[in-house]
Amino acid sequence: MLSEKNEIARSIREVGHKIKAVVSSGDRQADMDGFSKICYFRISKPLWIHKFFYHVKMLYVALFDNYDVALFSVHSSHLIPFLKISFFFRSRKPLLILDIRTIPVDLVNDLRSKFELLRYNASIKIADLFCDGLTCITPMLGSTLEPQLKRLKKRIGYFQTGVNLRLFDPSKSFSLRASLGLKSKFIVFYHGVISPNRGLQNVIRAIDICRKSMPNILFMVVGTGNGESELKNITKELNIEKNVLFTGAVPFEKIPSHITTADLGIIPLPAIDWWNVSSPIKLKEYLAMQLPVIATDIPAHRLVVEKTGGATLIKNNDPQNIAQAILAFNKNRKTTYPAKTREELHDIISFHSQAIRFIEYVSSLNN
Repeated sequence: MLSEKNEIARSIREVGHKIKAVVSSGDRQADMDGFSKICYFRISKPLWIHKFFYHVKMLYVALFDNYDVALFSVHSSHLIPFLKISFFFRSRKPLLILDIRTIPVDLVNDLRSKFELLRYNASIKIADLFCDGLTCITPMLGSTLEPQLKRLKKRIGYFQTGVNLRLFDPSKSFSLRASLGLKSKFIVFYHGVISPNRGLQNVIRAIDICRKSMPNILFMVVGTGNGESELKNITKELNIEKNVLFTGAVPFEKIPSHITTADLGIIPLPAIDWWNVSSPIKLKEYLAMQLPVIATDIPAHRLVVEKTGGATLIKNNDPQNIAQAILAFNKNRKTTYPAKTREELHDIISFHSQAIRFIEYVSSLNN
């Protein structure tokens, strides 16, 4: 998430605007060079006390810094009423915008999940009462918000995920096949968070189906998460340890080389509310690297692929469907490369293009 926020900040700077942030940090400060200014706040134990003072710091900066637009996340939306009250005592009144990157995901029946859902719904009500606008990540998410809004129903903007085309450039990346000992492998690739609700279990089952006719197939999983142990158990139960590689976490700047190593990207998200309204950044990263993709036919994927080409959308993430798509791709690869050039992709999926649309939206709020 920090890398995405940094890219958003960098893209806004590139179109001629300064952007500041208050960022929490541990012992090591994250590299956030995309911002014009960073106010770091070190958080340590006891965690709840330090988080309280971190939010006090955010409010202090919001009250006394000079700026034209204040952009809040769901996690900081409770500060909006305090800032709005301060407008009675100041002549300069910046625009207040709530930005929603995602609905609550990976929810279970526990107190933490209930709190996340409560905070999300409360942030929408707060925004409708006090904000000048509301931005979200996709039109699909905007459609779910409209029934909950009165004042802001017609003031929703969109700031989708994008891709840094300078970093995700196949001409500047190199394959890791030799160093990883994978020269003869057909590599199906996934990177990102590993959680139980992303359909990755079915990819492993599909690999088991494919290996009968493709013994050299390998599923490379880059990332970590609370679903990793389940995936490893399925791999072991199917006795396909030689066909699945878990790399663990990889630095963001090395992801392009890992993508270059692959033959085929896969995004098996199921058709549930969490993912239907999302904007998977990995899809755009694969397209930027000219890696052919198999993805489930959900609104979030369709929104991108209808404009870019470059992906095969399958009905659902059933193992048989995934396996059939992989086998079909392996049989006829020449027709599956992205339909759009990188120059054309710049205007569709780059962070730069998204920043321009965001600035146009902010300007419209003043009209």
